[in-house]
Amino acid sequence: MSSNVCKFGGSSLSNAENIKKVAEILKDENKRFVIVSAPGKRFKEDKKITDLLINCYVLSTKNQAYEEEFSLIKTRFEDLVKELGIDFDLRKVFQEIDDKIKKHDDYDFILSRGEYLNAKIIASYLNFKFLDAKDIIFFDKSGKVDLERSKEEFTKKTNKNSRYVIPGFYGTNEVNSKIKVFSRGGSDITGAIVAVLSDIKTYENYTDVDGVYDVDPNKCKKAKIIKKLSYDDMRIMSSLGAEVLHPDSTYFLEKYDITLNIRNTFNPSNSGSIIRKESPNFTRCITGKRGYLLVNVENKKNSQQKENLANFKNSLRKNNFEIIRTIEGVDSLSIIIKSFEGLESKVYKLACDYNAKITIKKIALVSIIDGAFNKELSVQSKIFDALSKIDFEVILITKGALDISISFGVEEDSFDKVIESIYSFLYT
Repeated sequence: MSSNVCKFGGSSLSNAENIKKVAEILKDENKRFVIVSAPGKRFKEDKKITDLLINCYVLSTKNQAYEEEFSLIKTRFEDLVKELGIDFDLRKVFQEIDDKIKKHDDYDFILSRGEYLNAKIIASYLNFKFLDAKDIIFFDKSGKVDLERSKEEFTKKTNKNSRYVIPGFYGTNEVNSKIKVFSRGGSDITGAIVAVLSDIKTYENYTDVDGVYDVDPNKCKKAKIIKKLSYDDMRIMSSLGAEVLHPDSTYFLEKYDITLNIRNTFNPSNSGSIIRKESPNFTRCITGKRGYLLVNVENKKNSQQKENLANFKNSLRKNNFEIIRTIEGVDSLSIIIKSFEGLESKVYKLACDYNAKITIKKIALVSIIDGAFNKELSVQSKIFDALSKIDFEVILITKGALDISISFGVEEDSFDKVIESIYSFLYT
């Protein structure tokens, strides 16, 4: 299966050696539109370019030195240019980024420069045309992608005889004509949009694994590839922690009936996983993610306290805290929030404002997805039996997505071992 639109993730483009492997895949002349992410990690302790850009901006806003972090960015791109043997002057772009960081100006622009520079370099190396995403993807005043205008500009700026490299992750805000980024991992969304704009039927997304697995293959060696699944399957898996694909990208692909093929840059002969618009299978799998806070709130039995707790929860939403799940009992309230730096102190402050007594615990969420979960008591029994036998504390249990999944919280440090234990008990 081949497509004229393909996207390559950060791990596929982390260094010159990997970019050369991408170039081998792109010898297929049918692959005309290439969407690229910013360079990812080259090794476990490495930093992604986008993370470095964020760090520079944050340090600058605190009037702290960011030059060391910025130097790492410059060195990464300078090494790419040198190792790929191309003539490309980076100084002007570096200066523009540095100026905006110093002025604490245009955060989205700064974040987007990893994709922008990588696309410029790769286009030069491949001798493809560079097509800036800001010129073909537009957001309307509500923040949604304006497909009509995007299609119009895409048609104007492309022709059938050329091949293009397009940076992922961003477009243009029609309201102020400034760069606007998608959420992290948004290059997947860019790829999906370009697939729609180019009127294709199949879109290839290249990553560093052979496809979609029933559990993270880095945690379980016996993980199995799911060869075929629906967009509903993929959305649920992504929403519960699977990081193979940005969940928002599926909206465009499913709406326009485009088949998605997840492939491995480092094993391109493998056919990967196929995702189509069809009835969900709810394939049995385990997924999860670190980086959550469990906020337990005391709920005394009086009307004023209940009102305070409701206001506290609403205030979390108004302050843009990402609430993953709320669990309400007769006299208790638990809220799972996606964590970020400084979040705990902000939650405590809000709790004081509403006279709410809280405790906070860092957790990871593990989710078991099984289409038979809500239909067969034997499946439920087996899952709860597995939970009772793992040698780790289960902090909370809650049913989720369409009643075909169950999620439970565990200590962050035990996350990997819990997934391995549960998978081994249930599926091997």
